[in-house]
Amino acid sequence: MWIKFDCEKGKPAVSRDIFTQPLADMDKVIQDICDILHDYHKYNGFKFNHERVEKWVNQFELKDREFFIEEFLHLLKQGIYVDEMKARELLLKSIMELGRRFKFTNLSDFLANADFVNLQDEGNSQLILLELLDDVLKNKYGFSLARCGTKSKKYVVYVDDILATGGTVFDDVSGWMKKTEKDGETNYEKIIKGDKVFIIELFCMHTWGKVNVEWRLKSKFDEKILNKLIYRAYYVIENHPSKYGQKLNFAYPDKNQPQIVADYLDELPEKRTYGMTKREYALRNPNAPTEEKFYSSRTNRKKFEDLLLMEGLKILKRVEELKPNQRPMGIINPSYQTLGLGTLFFTWRNISNTTPIVFWWNNNGWTPLFELINRG
Repeated sequence: MWIKFDCEKGKPAVSRDIFTQPLADMDKVIQDICDILHDYHKYNGFKFNHERVEKWVNQFELKDREFFIEEFLHLLKQGIYVDEMKARELLLKSIMELGRRFKFTNLSDFLANADFVNLQDEGNSQLILLELLDDVLKNKYGFSLARCGTKSKKYVVYVDDILATGGTVFDDVSGWMKKTEKDGETNYEKIIKGDKVFIIELFCMHTWGKVNVEWRLKSKFDEKILNKLIYRAYYVIENHPSKYGQKLNFAYPDKNQPQIVADYLDELPEKRTYGMTKREYALRNPNAPTEEKFYSSRTNRKKFEDLLLMEGLKILKRVEELKPNQRPMGIINPSYQTLGLGTLFFTWRNISNTTPIVFWWNNNGWTPLFELINRG
């Protein structure tokens, strides 16, 4: 703590100006963050250290740094980061739960009837997670994924890290459903008949994204498909803007914003999708959620979200040419006149670009907290 001399009283006095910083406390908070994010991109030789976190947070205004880093630590403690060890535990637990759900007496019998599909391109999450699951099963049971589905392929398991906007899941699942099997029936027909069961197994799922997937599948096929898919997620982000009682456990700034935010939204292209631009969902009701359980307080929620938004707008203002889906609160459907998806969930291997850009933008004079791969 800085000390200044009080000339009038002739004795030292504690300074309360904006330069005061409890450095020891900040060091502890930063170290706690490094401990939680200890293995992010470890496979790439990257290591979180004090210098990295400090450099990132020091890009914010001095008066906001201590608050911002403390609130971020609070959020990390809510289980929004999955390290590799936790991922292994979750994958094994999910497979065991599926075996019990479908009334198998032992796990090997379920696995012999399970088809773990790889529908994504190399370098994406799915193959990496399947390799991790293969390693877990070999070490725990001596049973590899290569042996799965040898009796039947009735239980189709689609594994991924996150369902955010729902675009990837829809493309993968709908493409798989259209494929014709050797007997002449499509996978879609087999699901409707009950010959196959499709399970979407995730670390994180947005409720709005899930609804988007279901709506698009219903439109592409028919409404019969809606009750035929099983969605399972370790962590659920309740972000559907029109559903009552959502936790809103993500970054979603409220309507009390300066004119610069309204101006930014006005400048977004008004491309209507099914008659809507989603502009009405761009900002939340200041009284929502009904009970704040994610941020440390309702007041701190607003302050943290506003910092993410304003710093994100500053970054984008420096970009010469933006893609239509790049927003301060993260990537979003380009037809939406909103600020971004605001995802607050991270795993050891990568983070979604639907998170606020202050976490991952690596250009235009900004150093991100997280390095990204496979993001262009």
